[in-house]
Amino acid sequence: MSDVRRRKMPHAASPIRKNLLIGAASSVFRFKLKDGGRMLLQIRDDLEGHLERNEYLQTAPFKTVSLILRYGPNDEWEPADKYKIDKHHDELHVAVQLEAARLKELEAEPAKLFQALRSTVIEVLHDVAANYDLPYAFLDEVLPKSGA
Repeated sequence: MSDVRRRKMPHAASPIRKNLLIGAASSVFRFKLKDGGRMLLQIRDDLEGHLERNEYLQTAPFKTVSLILRYGPNDEWEPADKYKIDKHHDELHVAVQLEAARLKELEAEPAKLFQALRSTVIEVLHDVAANYDLPYAFLDEVLPKSGA
């Protein structure tokens, strides 16, 4: 077995440093969103440029927002462990829970599901900005308009 495969690259030494990481986990048995992972990657890729251009993390006590979307029985925007700074990796861990049944209904219309996930990520970034005194006006411009 090669030593190269066993050796892990330290997080901080990663050649590409992301300012936004998005992941998802489900607490609902056998729940999976079709194309959910692809959609979250697309959202992250789009929003990262906006975050960089607007120096979103310039004054933050962390260099990365690591967002976990939890799919559960209901929406829960204020879990006890919503914010946690990992000083070792310069990351702010953020977690919110979204109602799995509502997302499953939206799955039939991928554009609506995409907009719902995108709006959620932008709202979380708004909340982070409010809690850490970060710039946020540009987020209003990238937030999808109601009825669009």
